[in-house]
Amino acid sequence: MAQHSFGPKNFGSQPSQSSSGDFSSSEAELAKREGILEERERQISEKQKLVDEKLEQLEKTRKDLVAKLEKSAKMSSDDAGKILLEQVEKDLAVEISKKITEAEEEIKVTVAEKSKEILADAIVHGFTDYISEFTTSRINLPDEEVKGRIIGKEGRNIRTFEQATGVDVIMDDEIPNSLILSSFDSVRREIAKVSLERLMLDGRIQPQRIEEIVKKTEEDFEKLMLEAGEKLCRDAGVFNLPAELVQILGRFKYRFSFGQNLIQHTLEETRIGVALAKNDWSRC
Repeated sequence: MAQHSFGPKNFGSQPSQSSSGDFSSSEAELAKREGILEERERQISEKQKLVDEKLEQLEKTRKDLVAKLEKSAKMSSDDAGKILLEQVEKDLAVEISKKITEAEEEIKVTVAEKSKEILADAIVHGFTDYISEFTTSRINLPDEEVKGRIIGKEGRNIRTFEQATGVDVIMDDEIPNSLILSSFDSVRREIAKVSLERLMLDGRIQPQRIEEIVKKTEEDFEKLMLEAGEKLCRDAGVFNLPAELVQILGRFKYRFSFGQNLIQHTLEETRIGVALAKNDWSRC
């Protein structure tokens, strides 16, 4: 006969061994984290305590200094505060001065580099070709017959010409159909050159005519310089200058600097100045 049990029945299963282990592990991890947090809170609290102590010590030191100043100089707290403030300002002034000096040096370097670029660009715009002239001028002759007429019988014509103009006339057989005028005075040399060119056009090359032509050229020389000054002004793009100033500029035609004619030199400098004026210096 089958037996039946009437006691309480187990409707749910008991927790397994593994589930109990996982729960214990989680509790241990939480406990560990709580310990770490508590340790951090303790460290933060200690650091805060040290900071508070330092601040308290600094405040005490400040009060002691103020008290000593008041005691030694019989100053009020306001006066003592002013002295401390002045000392701080002095310390800051040194640092500020250092920063300003560094900034100034940096600006100098930047400006120097930019200026070089601008000047180089301006010089490129102002450059003109020129041929160095020193103490001689070369005159081209139509042929050797004209050279003989300039020399004259027994050299009378050439001696008269040299005396009237104050220049030396050099005949070089190695350079046909030409002669050289030599003088350290560029104005005299130019008068001699113009006079000789006029004599060749006139055709009457004789002592009396030579003296007349040279004298007339000297009288016309002021006009020639005025023409040279006017040409310089046109080339430079400058107009309506006083006649006296144009006359002075015209003298540059017969003056030289390091072998360069001052007309060309002035023209270069003018172009460089214009290029510099057009540059935006605010970017430096």
